[in-house]
Amino acid sequence: MPIARKPAKISNYKFMCAMLYIIENGCKWRALPKKYGNWHTIYMRFSRWSKNGTMAKAIAFFL
Repeated sequence: MPIARKPAKISNYKFMCAMLYIIENGCKWRALPKKYGNWHTIYMRFSRWSKNGTMAKAIAFFL
């Protein structure tokens, strides 16, 4: 996992659970249940991790 710039509001575990929920249900970002945290925070982490290659490494780890 990349080094954090500041303390994360949402843990990596909660982030990955949110990603699995999005993939499994095929919902829009805004429809993400509140139990996973703010949808915009999760989307921004996903976007940042996708651009720097971390998401690809995480997916490869699970496959």
